[in-house]
Amino acid sequence: MSEQDVTDSETPLAIPILPHAIISIYIDCIQSYNKGDCQNCYVCYQEVFLNMEVYELTKEHTDEHIHKTADLLMGQMESIGGPNAYENMVTVIGASMDENSHAYTFVAQDDDRILGAAFLNVQKSLMKGGNFIWLNDLYVNVKHRNQGIAKKLLLYVVHWAEQHDMKGIELETGVNNQATKALYNSLGFYDVVSKRYGFQF
Repeated sequence: MSEQDVTDSETPLAIPILPHAIISIYIDCIQSYNKGDCQNCYVCYQEVFLNMEVYELTKEHTDEHIHKTADLLMGQMESIGGPNAYENMVTVIGASMDENSHAYTFVAQDDDRILGAAFLNVQKSLMKGGNFIWLNDLYVNVKHRNQGIAKKLLLYVVHWAEQHDMKGIELETGVNNQATKALYNSLGFYDVVSKRYGFQF
């Protein structure tokens, strides 16, 4: 789950210790830019598109937002999503916009282009004693990778998790996907050993 191909399969990677000091630098920068107080620092120029905005899809957004996000995510779902992948994504993204949903969709948009998306579910954990995030998908358009978009999306998710009193974030990534691991490890995530089983109806 990064600027490399992302799926829900393979090896569990990380449960993060939320990196407050790292997050604060980027969130302060994002908030300053949104208020018109951008200082033209290296974060905007070296790591993100200057006009890129990260936000949560809600009922205020239109079907066009849903379909643009589904179009983006088809980049990874074409090979793993089955014959009804697109229709399923449109349905689930739309459902995640409901007020009472436990699923959330965040997108990175530059002008009218959605370049990246994160899809997650909030779950409860007996071990953690509260809610935590399962990050199902973090995906960036192939043509716009290595420009910090995945990092900005992930930072936004971590900040959102802190603001909503989450106990942590969990995810899976490919066992040989070193670029993905480097991204997560740089933000305070660490490797865990686990075995995931599934049952499908």
